[in-house]
Amino acid sequence: PRRVVIGLFGEDAPVHTNSFLAACTGTVPGAAGVQARYQQASVRSISTGRAIAFANFPGGNFMLKTTAPSRGGMVKEERTPLAGPETKTDETNSLRHDELGRVSMAKGGGSYNFVITPVQKAPWLDANNVVIGQVLEGLDVIEDINKVRVTPRGGIVNAFDRGGLGLPADAPENAQDYLMLPLERVRIVKSRLA
Repeated sequence: PRRVVIGLFGEDAPVHTNSFLAACTGTVPGAAGVQARYQQASVRSISTGRAIAFANFPGGNFMLKTTAPSRGGMVKEERTPLAGPETKTDETNSLRHDELGRVSMAKGGGSYNFVITPVQKAPWLDANNVVIGQVLEGLDVIEDINKVRVTPRGGIVNAFDRGGLGLPADAPENAQDYLMLPLERVRIVKSRLA
């Protein structure tokens, strides 16, 4: 396995970086703790030359709870996001996606997903993401991930129909970045603090 080292801007985005650290070390509080860990998580999407989105957790990004069958035999499945209320935040900072290897998470929190920029400048991410870190070692790995072939979620039919990607007509232009699935499995083998 190849190595990527990420430095975090903890003072600039404390809630986001705490969420990131908890998922790195597998110390997420509550029932999600065992499942919400970056180790063995895979890349969610690759928008070549724009953004690499992580993390599909090995057991999924939701906790599933199945209820007992009702009188009619119906079994109900409830999906609860792994990210609890402690990840919600309104924090922002003045850092921008102005360097290759910037690491960011969605504004508002509520998720353990993160993005790494495979390009020098990615201003389209500034509106919806908060920069939390920088790749310090392994930029060559990020550049190689950026070259992995992708396909639109839902197949080639959706490549020609923005609406077919499940996007509303007024969705931001970069919304489709998160719907490009890698054709090769890209996985985080180990996640830990150094």
